[in-house]
Amino acid sequence: MRLLRHNSCTSGPVQATSVNVLSKAKRLSIILLISVLLIIAISLTANAYTILSRWRYNGGNMTVTYTWGPSMPFSSDWKTAFSTAASDWSAVPTNVDYAYNSASGNKLGIVNMPSGSAGYFWGVTDAYGYLTSFSAAGNTNQAVTGTYTSTMKRSTAGHELGHGLGLGEENLRAALMNQNRNRSTVYKPQQDDIDGVNFLY
Repeated sequence: MRLLRHNSCTSGPVQATSVNVLSKAKRLSIILLISVLLIIAISLTANAYTILSRWRYNGGNMTVTYTWGPSMPFSSDWKTAFSTAASDWSAVPTNVDYAYNSASGNKLGIVNMPSGSAGYFWGVTDAYGYLTSFSAAGNTNQAVTGTYTSTMKRSTAGHELGHGLGLGEENLRAALMNQNRNRSTVYKPQQDDIDGVNFLY
């Protein structure tokens, strides 16, 4: 926008001067407003993870142990899936690892549920809401997981182990904790999952 300014203090003809100050100020205001809105939008969607619970945490590295429940066969696809998923969680940059310990109170197994989820999680908390133990299982019902590949079972096991770290369901991103994820392509912890665990510990 151009403004014409009349300078009445000068003698001689009226001088027309181009003033771009208002135009520059408006542009700067618009750029600043857009920047602020973008920052707000990014901060609102940066973390889509949800929190279910958490273990008591005193800093440093923490190990969450697991063992095989009585329902888990000596050799099965689900046992391999849970073992691999535990390694997947231990491989990402967080302060929490999974490790096998036969004396653990956290049991991994299988169930046969006629409908519903491919995996199940049951957590036990104390009076303060801290996790004290959990059980997780893969669903062996053929109507539910009969067409599941080993990668899809690994994705399911990793999701249930995410609950074991305190993460809840999440449906906004392509995260392991997203119950609607593509289990053939999202089978390891994603950045949003990692951010959630790092928020907790």
